[in-house]
Amino acid sequence: MEFYRAMTNSRVLNAKLKNCTVEELEEFVAKLTEVRDEKLNRENDLNYGYTKIAGEVEELRKKAALWNVPLEHVAALVQGFSPNGRRRRQAAPRYRYVNLAGTTREWTGQGIIPNDFKELLEATHTTREDYLIPVEEGNEQAE
Repeated sequence: MEFYRAMTNSRVLNAKLKNCTVEELEEFVAKLTEVRDEKLNRENDLNYGYTKIAGEVEELRKKAALWNVPLEHVAALVQGFSPNGRRRRQAAPRYRYVNLAGTTREWTGQGIIPNDFKELLEATHTTREDYLIPVEEGNEQAE
């Protein structure tokens, strides 16, 4: 808060910067301009994202109407619920591995293989099966 007060009060700002050269002040202004531009870019990106999402939502509404799917069901699916109101069960992890950074991680085996798991497999010349979690540890999905 004191920094903001110093930056917005010309008397305080003059007192803080009285020993600066013109070149130093110009450098300071250039850095402030960079900070402002970065903030404007982030805000513009965020606004663009909201606009894009709004368009996608409108498309989803049209498709739901076309297929006679209630929007409540679509919203439930987006929030992780099935249309009947029950939460979808999260898949149990099938693989446990220690990545190259030394962190223990788990993966369900669904979706795209995590990059750190792929790197580990390539670096150690092993296969996914080498990292399967045994069934006795409570993983019913392991084969």
